[in-house]
Amino acid sequence: MIGSAALVCPEKSGQDRPVDDNVVPSSHHFAVSPSRHPGGRTPLILVVEDDADIRIMIEQMLELRGYCVTGVRDGTEAITAIQRNPRISFLLTDIRMPGISGWELARRAVEIRPMKVMYITGWLGHEVPGGAPHGPLLQKPWGASEFYRCVERLIGAP
Repeated sequence: MIGSAALVCPEKSGQDRPVDDNVVPSSHHFAVSPSRHPGGRTPLILVVEDDADIRIMIEQMLELRGYCVTGVRDGTEAITAIQRNPRISFLLTDIRMPGISGWELARRAVEIRPMKVMYITGWLGHEVPGGAPHGPLLQKPWGASEFYRCVERLIGAP
């Protein structure tokens, strides 16, 4: 399906994949519960990816697992979606996109409200900028089981 590659998921420390020391924790630690949004509703995952085929594939993978998902193509659309929809509590973003990078998007998103963040990238030369919210980094191409494992460690199974 997707193939396999290095997975950088801090929640898996000591297992079969390495932890990336560049994914730095920030002061943004969250009150969002692992499987429910505040108020008891199911969390809404926002997928931000400029490649439409990848974005649609990720959305479909998450929907097949029972997650509530919406997707946008860039950081500007993502900020608008987060401001307009208080159910968004999990941001899954590509790092390299036109306009706002995934790092900057995540920083702005957690300033709007607390949320979990997961990064995806096909770019091997990533360097985490200061102030980027803590979250696992999944490098493309990745396998479905690796992807689901990271998502479930952040927000639980639907």
